[in-house]
Amino acid sequence: MVRVKVLIKAGERELETAALVNTGYGSDEPEIVVPARLAEKLGMWPEFPKGTKVEVYSSIGGVVSLYLVPRAASVILKARDRDTKSVPVHVVISDKENEVLLSDKLLDALNIELKRPGAGIWKFLDDPPDRERVSESPEYW
Repeated sequence: MVRVKVLIKAGERELETAALVNTGYGSDEPEIVVPARLAEKLGMWPEFPKGTKVEVYSSIGGVVSLYLVPRAASVILKARDRDTKSVPVHVVISDKENEVLLSDKLLDALNIELKRPGAGIWKFLDDPPDRERVSESPEYW
């Protein structure tokens, strides 16, 4: 599995954490799933920001209802040698997940290319073809 270090900024609050790159998480726009404990540190849990809505998502465990906070944050990928531009994201809060998950559209916006996902190897789209970046260690919330 591939994990990357991200900086999540929500208003005046920000937090750096590892995030799981999840190509199976399809979305129409860039989204990030954050566990409730992390959402609390960002000021989004247990009281939700204005505009929060309940959305239904399909997962490997079945259908789940999660809390979607539109355009509530921005994400920067923090690689060892460079940072990406800031990407506005919808925040999806889960009281079941224990890791941060990046949607497919967010992967595209951050220019992430998976090379060997089982080995945790990835690169930026504009890296040289032979460049290999290694996965971050997991961080559980």
